[in-house]
Amino acid sequence: MPIYRYLSECGFQADEFRKIDNRNDGPECPSCGDKMQLRIMGCNVQADNTDYVSAALDKETGKRVSIRSRAQHREFLVRNDYVEVGNDFTPPNRDDSPADAPMMSVEEMKKSGFVEEAF
Repeated sequence: MPIYRYLSECGFQADEFRKIDNRNDGPECPSCGDKMQLRIMGCNVQADNTDYVSAALDKETGKRVSIRSRAQHREFLVRNDYVEVGNDFTPPNRDDSPADAPMMSVEEMKKSGFVEEAF
């Protein structure tokens, strides 16, 4: 159920969970007793992706790079022959999939550029 904001003539306001079908049936104001009116409010808009520094090193520069968008993230992965792990859905219990995910040692991770120092 969505949250709706209601405002009375006396200025009292309240937020309530209501079914969409009941959104226009405002509650009584606890202050003045009048029926409260539904108010349309702006929605919360949040940035899709915030800037971050890559966890892996760029093969060309040998440094971590600043990533500012999903497109730049994908381009970074392709340019460095990296594969993102953990965001793709894999159905459980597939016949062609191994029972356990392959594991890398810290040394293998260092060689692959995933970590610079031991944990």
